[in-house]
Amino acid sequence: MPEHVAARITLDERKLSEEELARTVADADFAVLPYRRILNSGSLLLAFSLGVPAVVPDLPAMRELVADGENGFLYAANKIDALAAALARAAATSTEEREAMRIAARASAERLAWSNLADRLRALFDNAPLEDLAA
Repeated sequence: MPEHVAARITLDERKLSEEELARTVADADFAVLPYRRILNSGSLLLAFSLGVPAVVPDLPAMRELVADGENGFLYAANKIDALAAALARAAATSTEEREAMRIAARASAERLAWSNLADRLRALFDNAPLEDLAA
């Protein structure tokens, strides 16, 4: 690993308060979430809400939320070297690319905010024919 990349990596193996966790995640260039199986991820939503793009496996739940190269990077979950290649892609991003990905991550979190989801659900009910609602 290049020295300039290794210098940006910090390993902190201790329990963090909520404030420390938010600050630590927000300071990261990427959230790396190497799931083997997952149905949903609070960690991914936390990262996005703090403007942190993610590196995640190309599993259905992650594919719904991560647009490769926009708000994070996807990698083939079943390929041995795929995570390493995705990390190399992330490490090779420029400051400008990372900032654009941070903006996209925040926008992803905003689209998934409860208030926005409630508005979309209300709109579905408001626009549904009454006979469909009675069925």
